[in-house]
Amino acid sequence: MGYFFRPHIRGFTRNHKTLEEYKEIMATLEKLHPSPPNNRYSLNFGDGKRGATWRWWGNFIHDEEFYDIINDLFIIHKDDYGDNLYELKRPDGEDDFTREEFEIIWEILRETMMNVEPSFYKDILDEIKDSLEYIMFSGWDFFEAY
Repeated sequence: MGYFFRPHIRGFTRNHKTLEEYKEIMATLEKLHPSPPNNRYSLNFGDGKRGATWRWWGNFIHDEEFYDIINDLFIIHKDDYGDNLYELKRPDGEDDFTREEFEIIWEILRETMMNVEPSFYKDILDEIKDSLEYIMFSGWDFFEAY
């Protein structure tokens, strides 16, 4: 299993002094880029929702079968700590992805998972599709893995 992979928020949260301050920052970030209702990828902290299920992306970034997908979806930079920072590649001249672009990328990702290890991925396809949708449509441009 790889590292967790989620929106890049370190710059907003690294200087918080208390848990309450951290919760306030996360709630503000969630207001800026709201998650769909009942979405497990919510950045809001302590609201009773399940934690974000980013671990599958941790697999993808370390598995060479997924390198083309990762490189098609992200520009990879080094952050201030030497970790990879994944910048979402928005369509040329566009601010947002279309549903058609999402479906194309999803189909490539799904086929790759089924070719790599169908028994491992078959029960989690919906979760991975949800996380891809969040990545493409949440409004976040930068993601991190660690």
